[in-house]
Amino acid sequence: MNLKQLESILDDFDDFDEPNILFEQYVTPGYVAARMLHTISLDDHIKGKTIVDLGTGPGILAIGSALLGADYVVGVDLDENVFQIAKSNLEELDELFPGKPPIDFVHDDVTKCSLEKKSFDVAIFNPPFGTKGNSGIDIEFLKVALNLTRESVYSLHKSATRSFILKKGEQFGVKSEVLGRFSYDLPATYARHTKANKTIDVDLFRFTHKK
Repeated sequence: MNLKQLESILDDFDDFDEPNILFEQYVTPGYVAARMLHTISLDDHIKGKTIVDLGTGPGILAIGSALLGADYVVGVDLDENVFQIAKSNLEELDELFPGKPPIDFVHDDVTKCSLEKKSFDVAIFNPPFGTKGNSGIDIEFLKVALNLTRESVYSLHKSATRSFILKKGEQFGVKSEVLGRFSYDLPATYARHTKANKTIDVDLFRFTHKK
């Protein structure tokens, strides 16, 4: 599947019905998710891999990973209600998955994740940025992802925090790199938002376990 085909599919996905501000629920735009996954696929870290998506929400990264040939994907989220949206998105693609799609959705608190350590090859996720009473949650997600994986972690972080995230990677003993930068318009989602749209700049990071 090429980038254009993937973007077309992900753009049609349903997103949050009633986003929860406590969980910082924002949709990952289809074109951002597609470019993120396409970049990771070119890095040979999707096809044939076991993947975990932390804070999966409507499942855009989890399902996109399966479409690009992942052997098995687990989407984890604290909000069990979003799984109905994720499963609905998945059902729309039945014809693309012969047999059962290689995806499971797990209701769990990412910061206290009960999944087995080093049980996945790769983590791919867009964490909450910790911008409203939730400071440091993006780093907590990163720590959990590193604990769950054997090979690499790919995640999005605000470009303004690039130096901080790179230093955290050093502290965690992994190789940290910025693979690309995306800009996207975030529509007003909550009552506290005063602008119709806000442009967000994010970096795609790769964190590689040292052998």
